[in-house]
Amino acid sequence: LRESLPPKQREPSLSLGRDHLGLNLLAQGKYAEADETIRRALADTPADDPEARARRLGYSGRYLHTMGNHARAVATFQEALALPFPNPELKLSLESQLALARLRLGKTAEAREGMEKAANDAAALYAGEMTAFHAAPYLNNLGALDLAMGDALQAHAAFAEALQMLEQSLGTDHPSLIPLLNNLGCADQAAGNYDSAEQSFRRAAELQAKYLPPLHLRVAETARNLARNAVLSGKQDALAEIDRAS
Repeated sequence: LRESLPPKQREPSLSLGRDHLGLNLLAQGKYAEADETIRRALADTPADDPEARARRLGYSGRYLHTMGNHARAVATFQEALALPFPNPELKLSLESQLALARLRLGKTAEAREGMEKAANDAAALYAGEMTAFHAAPYLNNLGALDLAMGDALQAHAAFAEALQMLEQSLGTDHPSLIPLLNNLGCADQAAGNYDSAEQSFRRAAELQAKYLPPLHLRVAETARNLARNAVLSGKQDALAEIDRAS
């Protein structure tokens, strides 16, 4: 509908619509369509709108990170942060995503510095009862770093706190809980708490069955985690879990 309008009436609504569509496609696991939509929106962003360009570079970096191209994701987030824009929430989001991409590249010292700064900045920015849950993703990223460094108990504490924030604000049946439940299960698994890990993975799988298509990276990730947990805990149905995940 927006594309059918006269050219002078299309923006900014058309580009905003493409942003939302691209992120929705990415969340659904429709990666080729998401890539095309995100690229198109970025290409149509004028150079004299640095905040919009930084935001869309962030979406592009998020896509690259999802697809496992972490080096290009780092470069894209850095390009976005180099632009002159005043929005503190956007800067916080980009810095956090940059730190997470660095973690995936094994640059743990840089990742920790960035994630700790982002978690502290988020706590200050969202220091209110109605907005505190916005700090949850930054705690989640810090937990991911602790888990990667082998500190399962510290990671569990970060994931549990972030999960509690979201549950208090969004309820216990919200799709935003899926990544945290997966991460909490991984922390318990790393600590040898296999029963607790399975509970978290099962909750994540139930939410995925409700909100995500069967062929989705998150669904595959949870199936893999359940299979691994069954093997580590010595369950008799481990082979069935491996077959299902495969």
